Amino acid sequence: MFFKKNDKSDKKKYKEFIAVKKIKQGIKDDTFNSSEYEYKMDYPTTFKDKWRNYWYHYAFRTFIIILAVFLASWIIKDTFFPQKYDITIIVVSDIYLGKMEEEYVADLTLKLEEYVDDYNKDGQKNVLLDVIAFNDVSNNAAYTKLMAILTSGRDIIFITDINKYNHMNNIAKEQGVSVFKEISDTDRIPIEDTVLDKIVKDRDNNKLALSIIDVDYQNKSEKQIESYKNQLEFFYKITKTTSENLLD
Repeated sequence: MFFKKNDKSDKKKYKEFIAVKKIKQGIKDDTFNSSEYEYKMDYPTTFKDKWRNYWYHYAFRTFIIILAVFLASWIIKDTFFPQKYDITIIVVSDIYLGKMEEEYVADLTLKLEEYVDDYNKDGQKNVLLDVIAFNDVSNNAAYTKLMAILTSGRDIIFITDINKYNHMNNIAKEQGVSVFKEISDTDRIPIEDTVLDKIVKDRDNNKLALSIIDVDYQNKSEKQIESYKNQLEFFYKITKTTSENLLD
């Protein structure tokens, strides 16, 4: 604001203010001697005033920056630091498992996590149910995903309905190999005969069952073999079968 040195008169200050306004607008005023005046910026001095001034001018810009940083962090986290699971179970069904809605999947997952160990040593115990649902091979995305999983041999525990179980076995027979390992005279253990029995009671309309891939250990790395053994151990826990049968 403008003020006259050593002058506290309100009336004079008002005249001075008007005169200075004229000068700023380029209006000549011979009655005003500008050399008697000086200009002083009224800067905020306290933190509260500084913050209020900043927020007044940059609130929207600050909000956009915070949002951008949050989104970038989320993308980087999911891209470069995805959540790691100790065990992944592949669920294959004709449809999205009928009553196996998201709440059902969550209940199954929580129950399974009671039996899993921290195999990847990250301080957490996590199980993923990876659901693949399709009616026939015309659903190229789901079918391709299933074939990629079978080809990779990384995840070997499956929950299937009878149609997809037969479908996978037929593919294996065409190639002259077996898909699932036989345990106690069967390679398909009904889900109600596992630790999940109470959860699936009156909900399993698709007659789901647990199976495990018959793994060939030849030409596998030590890391892959360790992963297979961890999955076998977990399968033994949740199906209440004997480890001797599994580890043959």
